[in-house]
Amino acid sequence: MSHLEQQIKALTQQVELLTNRILELETENRELRDKIAQLEKNSSNSSKPLSSDIVDPQPGRKKKEKRKIGGQKGHKKHTRQPFSDDEIDRIVIHKLPDDEVRRRGLIPLDETEPALQQIDLPEQLYDVIQHRVQLYADQNGKIIKAKLPKEIRKAGLFSPRMISLTGYLKSRGHMSDSTLQAFYSDIMNLDVCQGFLSKTCTGKLSAALQPAYFEVAEFIRNSPIVGTDEKGHKNPAYKSAWTWCQQTPQAVFFHISNSRASKVLIDILGADFSGIVVCDYYSANKKFIKDHGIPVQYCWAHLVRDIKFLTTLSHKTVQRWAEGLLAILRKLFELWKTRRLRHHGRYKKAIEKLRKTFCKKSTSRRTTTMHLTSKNDLTTPAKKATFYSWSKRECRRQITLLNRLFVL
Repeated sequence: MSHLEQQIKALTQQVELLTNRILELETENRELRDKIAQLEKNSSNSSKPLSSDIVDPQPGRKKKEKRKIGGQKGHKKHTRQPFSDDEIDRIVIHKLPDDEVRRRGLIPLDETEPALQQIDLPEQLYDVIQHRVQLYADQNGKIIKAKLPKEIRKAGLFSPRMISLTGYLKSRGHMSDSTLQAFYSDIMNLDVCQGFLSKTCTGKLSAALQPAYFEVAEFIRNSPIVGTDEKGHKNPAYKSAWTWCQQTPQAVFFHISNSRASKVLIDILGADFSGIVVCDYYSANKKFIKDHGIPVQYCWAHLVRDIKFLTTLSHKTVQRWAEGLLAILRKLFELWKTRRLRHHGRYKKAIEKLRKTFCKKSTSRRTTTMHLTSKNDLTTPAKKATFYSWSKRECRRQITLLNRLFVL
């Protein structure tokens, strides 16, 4: 072998080594870029809360121009309707001073004119009722007492109306026991202890609301479409607890449990639930849906954020695919926002057309197998293996979910 052939062979081997090294570096670069995209997830492209946006915080809102105080130009004037005569509790007549009447020679008329209606609080915001029982004497002189009505005896210190007010302030007003105590002391000049207020809510009020609670639970089980979600929080009785929420346009049902498993959904909705579930991708939701064959509409907000995340990855084909899906979704929501202004039949046809377009793009063979458009991108088995490994890891869930999205 000549010296020239030896040089050619050595250079060829060096080129192969460098080529393999370049491929390894490209693979490593792609993986690092995908890891960076994962680390830079925020509330706009994932299910992370707004409070976690520390890597890429959302830009502050632009300051709006200050408006003048009062009614704005072009706005229709709104005034409160006055109370009717039978809604007025007290009338106060204001007169001129007597010396002015004499000085000006004025003669009082039998007529008055409305000037202002004012809402006021009474001096004492509560009534103290003392219930007494009649005493009787029989023929032998024995004293017989009348019985106190059962509902009054069970109510105790607070009447049903006071118990209802306490429950309203506790739930709707989100007042703690100490804030409730301060309210009764500062506003109503009534001294009650925190323990009594706590027992009023957890004991009497909870028991009184049980029939309504079960009625809402039964209504939720029989609803055609139910949205479900859960939120974890601390609970002194357990290491952790979750508040489950099921909602329809007519009712909202809350259930607190120390479990986040799918058995909670079985307890709430029942294994024979026949409606459609609207939920996120949490595994308990998917298990409940799969085990009982329930139709599902996955949360659009979660889906849109996940597709936005795919646009941040390094693979151009994935980016183009995700951007195409987002473009369809923009048209979908623009159409949905104006649905009440459109003819119902034409709106349904337009939605169905977008549904077919979306499903075709999201479940096409080219998308699900994640083939790259450029042949130069798959020149070696090593690059093919790397890409298919990524697609299995990152895209399998997205493709699976996109097949089951439209329940419109």
